[in-house]
Amino acid sequence: MHHYDNVPAVNWDNGQHATQAKMQVLKKEPVVLNMPDDMDWSVDDTTFRCRQDGEALMDCQGGELLRHLARQNDMPGLEQVAEACAESKSRVDLHPTSQRIVVHE
Repeated sequence: MHHYDNVPAVNWDNGQHATQAKMQVLKKEPVVLNMPDDMDWSVDDTTFRCRQDGEALMDCQGGELLRHLARQNDMPGLEQVAEACAESKSRVDLHPTSQRIVVHE
């Protein structure tokens, strides 16, 4: 299990902090996105080359996965973070039970 205690966290707040998250990702620095309670986390782990770890999906293709979640949840700000992930080749961990997305290298 990964520990993210020292990773900066951003509360999603309807995308108000999308630019902050995007800049963090472009600098290739990890960031935790605390997502809303009503988020639809439906994902096919094989499509995004994720590794299952209990209820979490680990080391997924960041850009494609976040683009999928952005469109599925009508979150244009998350689409911006997805573009940054694609550019920086970042990986993503999904933690649906704790309502968070972790972007990392």
